[in-house]
Amino acid sequence: MASSNFEDHAPSSDIRTHMKDLDQCTAEILEVISGWIEEDRVTPGEFISCMKKALSQTSTWHKSRLDLIQDTEALISGIGRAPQLLNENGN
Repeated sequence: MASSNFEDHAPSSDIRTHMKDLDQCTAEILEVISGWIEEDRVTPGEFISCMKKALSQTSTWHKSRLDLIQDTEALISGIGRAPQLLNENGN
C-alpha cells in the first residue's frame, strides 16, 4: 500500500493518533446508523436528508461567526461597514 503525503511527513505518533481518531469517528457513525436506520426510525433517504441539513446548519452557524469576526475587525480598523454594527442586541 502506498503511503499518503500525510504519512510521508508526519511523525509516526501523529499518524497513530490520527488513525485512532478515524476509528473513533467510524465507530460513532456506526452507532448513529444503527440507532436510526437499522432500527427503522428513518429511511435511508431521510437519513441522508438529515445529514445534509445538519451540515448546512453547521455551515450557516460558522458563517455567522465569521460575520461577527469580520464586523469586529472592521470596527477595530475604523472601517465602519454599517451603523448597525454597534448594535449589541444583534437586531
